[in-house]
Amino acid sequence: MREELREDEVREVMGEKSKGLGVRVYDRLGYVHGIRLQYWSCNGYYSLCGAGWTEVVEAYGVRPEDVDAKELVANVWSFRRRDSGGGEEEEGVGKLVFAVDVVAC
Repeated sequence: MREELREDEVREVMGEKSKGLGVRVYDRLGYVHGIRLQYWSCNGYYSLCGAGWTEVVEAYGVRPEDVDAKELVANVWSFRRRDSGGGEEEEGVGKLVFAVDVVAC
């Protein structure tokens, strides 16, 4: 994941007092959720978290008892999206975006 981040995004994701980087996450129905990308130094993982993640889980109809009863897999893709007229893009590189699909095995 680190290789995919621009330097300004690294500071937002990995800074000691960082609350994470705000990103858009698309679910399989095309709905957009605002989520935070954070780096957890305790285990070296990147995590999508925050209230938006709860929306994604609810969009897939996952309930707490489902997590105990089934194995759930989240397929996650990252890409860059150029927004027209945003002006926030660095050297033609668009904003970091994720697509998520949750399946029960």
